[in-house]
Formats: sequence, C-alpha cells, structure tokens
Amino acid sequence: MIDTIIAKLSDITLRDDIQDVNKDEDMLTSGLLDSFGYVQLLTSLEEEFSFTIGEEEQFDERLRNINGIIEFCNEKINSQ
Repeated sequence: MIDTIIAKLSDITLRDDIQDVNKDEDMLTSGLLDSFGYVQLLTSLEEEFSFTIGEEEQFDERLRNINGIIEFCNEKINSQ
C-alpha cells in the first residue's frame, strides 16, 4: 500500500523524492500539497482502493501525512 500511496503523491506533486519525505510530516503545512493537490489525493485514494471518503472524513488529520494516510486507508478497507 505504501508504494501505491507514494506513487500517487509523486504523480500529484510532480516530485520523485516523495519516498524521502518524513512519513509523519504534515504535507499541507510543509507546502508539499496545496488544497488542489489534497483534493486530487483524496479522489485518487477513493479510486485506487474502492472506498468513499465522507464529507466529514475529508478533514481527518491522518490524511495530512503519509503514515496517517496508510492508517486511514487500512481502516476504510477493513470496514468494507
């Protein structure tokens, strides 16, 4: 799963060094993702892992860093 998420983030940010980013770093605060990139990420996760991110879930703090995204996706997948 982490490889897929890294690949998605690389595509969105147009950076090939995403694997080197601190996995707990807030990607919005650091400027790695802007609001448009964040929406692209959420849409990409929904499509890749076949789940829906609810309106309130869009603000889940875990979606701001790579480790949190992995945790969030695992939780969504396991609840299906």
